[in-house]
This record gives sequence, structure tokens and C-alpha cells, in this order.
Amino acid sequence: MRVRLPAAFVVAASAIAALPGAAHSARQDVRTIVVRSVATKVTVAKDTPPLKTLNAGDVLGVTDTLKNVHAQFGRPAGAIVGSDRGTALQLADGSARFTGTAVLPGGTVSISGVLASPSSTLTVTGGTGTYQGVRGTLVVGAGDTPLNTYRLIFPITA
Repeated sequence: MRVRLPAAFVVAASAIAALPGAAHSARQDVRTIVVRSVATKVTVAKDTPPLKTLNAGDVLGVTDTLKNVHAQFGRPAGAIVGSDRGTALQLADGSARFTGTAVLPGGTVSISGVLASPSSTLTVTGGTGTYQGVRGTLVVGAGDTPLNTYRLIFPITA
């Protein structure tokens, strides 16, 4: 089925596209970073009854080492390229609300969202250094040493 657009719509759309910055705002600088996350430290920041079992209300502190899956950041596959740390609040449904920061070459990335099994997509809410103003997602894979895939959208500066 072919849809005919009113002439006024076509003219208006053409005029908007011709405005300075209209095409510029459509451009994005998107980068994908894939690292393997290896837990280095897990601490219990808050243990709610019943004690010594993971249940709703418990808060864990988590620290991980991040290793290259393939060569990136000028370093070979397997090289340590960063770390992350954060807190996970255990929820009643078995998932956990995570807030944390990843340290990567050139700066940091802020992360938040809900960790659920077997993999989860968290939100990248900003960063520092090279990652200033970045937005995007972090997909945390399954397993004991999951693949973390960052899809980062950098602001375009003129």
C-alpha cells in the first residue's frame, strides 16, 4: 500500500531538514566496548533477617576487574582495562537494583538499573573524562564471568 503525503507536509518536512543543526542533531557517535567482568570482591553492606541468606533488603557491595575480550584501548585481548564497583539492593522478586561506576581508560561511566537473570540491560547515565555526557546501555551477560557490552552514545560537539 502506498501512502500519499499532503504537499504541505512534504514542504514542512523539507524546511525542517534544511534548518541549521537539524541534520547535525541526527548524528550520533556510538561506540561499543565489550569486556569480561571478573568479580574481585563482594561484601555484605546490609544483611536483613534471616541472616546469612540472600533476601529482599540485603545490600551487597561488588567490585570487578574488567578485561578485554578483544584488542581495544591499545591493549591486547585478556588485558585488564578497568574495573567497576557498585551496590546491589536485593529485591523481593530475586532481582537486584544496581548503582555503580565503571572505570575505563580515559574516565568513568555511571550505571544504574535492575540486574535480573540470566542477563540484564542497565542504563548508562553519564561519565567523566572521555565519557563526559555519555548515555547508553550496559548489557551484563550471564555466568560467573559475564561479558559486559557497553553501547555508548557520545554527545556530538560542533
